[in-house]
Amino acid sequence: MGERLDSEFTARLDDFADYAADERLACYVESLEVHYDNPLARRGAILVDTPGADSVYGRHTGLAFHYMKNADVILFVTYYNHAFSQADREFLLQLGRVKDSLTLDNMFFLVNAADLAGSKQEQAEVLAHAESSLAKLGIRKPRMYAISSREALAAKREGDEEALERSGFGHLERDFTAFLFEELAGQTQSAAARDIARARGSLEQRLRMAEAAAEEREAVAAQRELDATTILRLIANLPQAEALLEALNREVQEQFYYIRQRFDYRFGEWYQACFNPAALRRENGANERLILRAAWQEWTALVSRSLSQEALAASLRIEKAALLLRDDALREVQRSMEAGFPDFPFEEAEEARLPTPSVKEDISFTDRPVRWLIGFYKNSKHFFEGGGSDELRKELAVQVRDEIGAYLSECRETMTSHYVSLLRNQLQEASIWLRENFVRYREEQASSPPAQEKKAEWSAVVQKLRELEEGLEGEVRSVYGCGEGTGSLQE
Repeated sequence: MGERLDSEFTARLDDFADYAADERLACYVESLEVHYDNPLARRGAILVDTPGADSVYGRHTGLAFHYMKNADVILFVTYYNHAFSQADREFLLQLGRVKDSLTLDNMFFLVNAADLAGSKQEQAEVLAHAESSLAKLGIRKPRMYAISSREALAAKREGDEEALERSGFGHLERDFTAFLFEELAGQTQSAAARDIARARGSLEQRLRMAEAAAEEREAVAAQRELDATTILRLIANLPQAEALLEALNREVQEQFYYIRQRFDYRFGEWYQACFNPAALRRENGANERLILRAAWQEWTALVSRSLSQEALAASLRIEKAALLLRDDALREVQRSMEAGFPDFPFEEAEEARLPTPSVKEDISFTDRPVRWLIGFYKNSKHFFEGGGSDELRKELAVQVRDEIGAYLSECRETMTSHYVSLLRNQLQEASIWLRENFVRYREEQASSPPAQEKKAEWSAVVQKLRELEEGLEGEVRSVYGCGEGTGSLQE
């Protein structure tokens, strides 16, 4: 493997499982791409199988979050007879945090092996229980589907539409297709409509000026000179908007204050997940020292994973706040532009995703010696009924307080530095773009032919833009090949 480091190569499909699942090879692999011809792939879709919620490898935490943040659609699959594990619950909490930061609900929750249900009523009860469990984890009003992938695959192979519907997959397929090619397309449609409306408004303003009297045009021109000076000053001051940077800093502080509050609130839950009768049960003559040691290591791993995921989720809210602050600053400039230069082609900032900072995934806990742990554990009865467990929980909360505080402070400083720098850069880039385009716009205005000579041409273009606006919805639906939301992935 050493000779292939820092390179790309093509392997046989038979080798895929080794590079994906054998950790001796997988730990060296950044990504795997499998090219497979199917209707969904032909429409440009890329499917990503993220690491499981119970992955024991630390590097998978950031990887799964990256795809949660950037995916157009997320499918979470659980099984009919499978209760959510602790790892599942932590992963779903993270999904809920991501879901809250999105403008479009892009998550589908699938309960597979629904054919195991004894009746429709039993299936409905299982779905209701799953939905209730998701609500407790912060995922409200989920898109829930009970499916049988085994029955669906057989129905697809046999071309049996009725069996496909019974499997639940037909319902999922219709909703999934409609989301991909209508709801997501609707975002593109809205952006296109805004651009067309902006262009039409600019030309209509020029037409109004062309039809105005000469004295009115001269007065407007003088006022525009004064407005231009004000606008250029606003543009130049964008990168020095210290009030915005301070507001972002306060947002970071607030997010990490709440993370610390949630840690205190959930401390008992995490402790109970690792130090409980089932976890500390002695089997096959296991030494109680080893059992306590394993419980301590499981607790540190659980807390590290949970808090690193909390920090990553906070990054989404901080990013959203940074982009809102940027947009507020640009809107102030835009309002001045629209007052004096309504025909200036002011482009709204794109809904960009900012890069996520790296978050340390392991908390540097001071290793607690086994003799310290065993001091609270005389025997199982004493530990769980005689107060030993309560004493350990209270002492542990005191001892890790500073270590948790140091970890969160480090994450907070990383986030502050990262997002303040990104916001400053965003404002700097916007300032440069606005100045260059505003100066060019003014030069073009000064050198353009008299408006009266262009009236007929501009009127024709305005009419064409109106027609484009009216026909935009049908045009977009035609491009994406959608009907009335009843398509399938095979179309």
